[in-house]
Amino acid sequence: MQLPDRMTDLLSMVRSGSITVKQAQDAQRSKALELNQSFHAAVCFHDSGDETYQGAFSGVALAHKDIFDMSGRAPGCGVNSGVDAPQTVPAEVLNLLRQQGAMHMASLVMAPCAAGATAQNPHFAACVNPLDSLAAVGGSSSGSAVAVASGMSYASLGSDTSGSVRIPAASCGILGLKTTLGLVSTQGCMPLAPSLDTIGVLARYAEDAQCVLQAVLTEGARSQLVEVNPQQLRLKAWLPPDLDPEVACVMLQALDEFGVEFHINHLHGFNDLSEWANQVLCKEVSQTFSKALQNAIAEPGVRSLAKFGTSVSEQAYQDAMHQRQKRCAAFLLQNLADADLLIFPALQVPLPDWREVEIGASSFCKPKFLGMFYYMGFVNYLGLPCLSLPAGRDRGGRPVAVQVLGRPLMDMALLEWAKSLESVWGKWSQRFSIH
Repeated sequence: MQLPDRMTDLLSMVRSGSITVKQAQDAQRSKALELNQSFHAAVCFHDSGDETYQGAFSGVALAHKDIFDMSGRAPGCGVNSGVDAPQTVPAEVLNLLRQQGAMHMASLVMAPCAAGATAQNPHFAACVNPLDSLAAVGGSSSGSAVAVASGMSYASLGSDTSGSVRIPAASCGILGLKTTLGLVSTQGCMPLAPSLDTIGVLARYAEDAQCVLQAVLTEGARSQLVEVNPQQLRLKAWLPPDLDPEVACVMLQALDEFGVEFHINHLHGFNDLSEWANQVLCKEVSQTFSKALQNAIAEPGVRSLAKFGTSVSEQAYQDAMHQRQKRCAAFLLQNLADADLLIFPALQVPLPDWREVEIGASSFCKPKFLGMFYYMGFVNYLGLPCLSLPAGRDRGGRPVAVQVLGRPLMDMALLEWAKSLESVWGKWSQRFSIH
């Protein structure tokens, strides 16, 4: 059967009786299995057996980053295909989705231990960017972005510790929401740097992302969200002076279409915040994986981060943690006193070829590799919600994305704003018809 392009339309079909829950699930699984042969996004597909799926998400089959505990299965976390673990209970986000009728169809490839800004992974076949097979796929939620962009899954949950939802979303021309720190439970999600770890949502459409976000929030968390009228939001943009000129040109065109007139070229605190974010990230990675590091079995990405972490003094780390809330308040006062949303680049450079950002490759280009995550980490240190979305195409036809930063708990408001402008940004994600 022909599946609709939007998850919300599929749900309407199921509710109206046009198709049954089983027919919808089977069609999604069949499509995902076929597409995975070309794009290599899945670690494994899960057998639903004779389970019944009742709830608001009945008929929807989703695939998620292989970083979440499942019932009786420990995740592979980009290192293996997962292992049987009879005592393991599902991560809270998966449990919430399951309670509402969503099937967990597949677990998706990720950078090993979530410690990577690209899809580079020696343990699995390389993820292929559905927009351009030569283009890089960001990490660490690489399989999630590929699955959503290719049409394997309407949406996917990923984790974002230093851009791991937003980077792959930007590289594959889809939406990627990094949520407010603490809004979505990380219970049952493999930690990387616990004080920075957040769960995020990747989707092709803002309304689909809203539905998934709503589903993984507890009632208490939902009540905390800030509700705003998207038409009344005040917008400003940061155009960094070190931004690649080609990206800047595309971004300026997008800002004009978004109706953003107020631009700044200096973001107060960016350099210091990025440094503090890096200190916390690397220090906590060295703590999280201390046993693997001691036993010399840690993945290369973990070793690279932890190497810097060992040079971060305990005093510097504690200072970064103790001053964090005050620094966030100062950032908001200095940069968002006159606006509600701040728009700035996702990648510093045009999306590179995957060979240019694969460490160890003969054509590896360090500036392009660093440009994949240069504008990411400070957001996690601040703990603010941030949405990556496509804003245009570069001269090679590859996606150029922007990030949209909001105040705490404006997660749903960011998606509501994106939905209100879907006729503008959505055209950039319609170039490919594989969905």
